[in-house]
Amino acid sequence: MSTIYADAVDLAAYTGETAPTNAVVLLRRASSLVTQAIRATLYDVDAATGLPTDVDVIATVKEATCAQASAWAANNVNPLAGRAGVAKDIASKSGGGVTVQYASYADDAKARSDLASGDVLIAEALRVLDAGGMLSTRVQG
Repeated sequence: MSTIYADAVDLAAYTGETAPTNAVVLLRRASSLVTQAIRATLYDVDAATGLPTDVDVIATVKEATCAQASAWAANNVNPLAGRAGVAKDIASKSGGGVTVQYASYADDAKARSDLASGDVLIAEALRVLDAGGMLSTRVQG
């Protein structure tokens, strides 16, 4: 059973918009990345659910999860599709000679490709976790 830190209602509250139809998929994958990022951090969890019990920790992981999921939603990225999940925006097209030009520039394309990989938290999610003291690099003794 995987731990999911936020739900569609949380995502809608975070973005101020209706949650996307694939919110559950986005939040499940984002929660997985958050869990991976905080794996070295000590915090209390509920024995039955595996969820954090401290209200500050709950708020931090929920916000980081929503930040990640909202980035995917805003960029029409399906994180389960890997790099193939990046939608290409057509900037122009032609008729008879068939010319199609995509609106992605090199930096934008790389950023969207990284986002689509589904393997890396966005900077905002990492900032939220760091500010909440959840990115521990200390050896616990």
